[in-house]
Amino acid sequence: MSVRDSHNKAMEFAERAFVVRVQGNIEESTKLFEKALENELAAISELEAEGRVEPTYSVLHRSAGTLALDCNQPRKAEQIATKALAQDPPQEIADELRELLHRIFSFLTDQKRTIPPTHPGAMLREDFLSDYALTADSLADELGESRQTIRELLQEQCSISSIMALKLSRLFRNSPEFWLSAQHARDLWELEQQYRDELAQIEPLPLYTSER
Repeated sequence: MSVRDSHNKAMEFAERAFVVRVQGNIEESTKLFEKALENELAAISELEAEGRVEPTYSVLHRSAGTLALDCNQPRKAEQIATKALAQDPPQEIADELRELLHRIFSFLTDQKRTIPPTHPGAMLREDFLSDYALTADSLADELGESRQTIRELLQEQCSISSIMALKLSRLFRNSPEFWLSAQHARDLWELEQQYRDELAQIEPLPLYTSER
């Protein structure tokens, strides 16, 4: 099947999923979005086999990431968007991918999660090193950082600092906000777990109204 055929099939499933969701059948809608995602990922694989072509490559990733979010797979959506941003997409598509990541982080933050948001070190380890054929030591050399610092980051033993975010964004041609947002989401989750009982003691105020 061609890239176009797989993409068109994905859009057909997505259109059906939206209709079913409006009708209130969330379970069936999710299944259809999963089918759409499966076909969009197939289109990406076919394009990779033919050779990456922009902006098609980035557009397909943006679409697949959105579909992954639609079928409640935020981690998958995060991986897809991150992978596309790592390939230095056209500016307009890059901005849309960053907006998608913002939606993903908001989705994860709004959920009462038992699994923490992905640590930036894990993103580096799982998504960036392999795509750029880097090792921990070569990444340290590229960033001008000690190898111990980079190993600790990749092992999720330390946080992304502002200067590290700037260095990574320079190296991978993305934004420092991408790295800091990921770290912020992780930090908030860890604090919420640590202070869960204390936070539960705070009673939310009633909604403010100007009427007296």
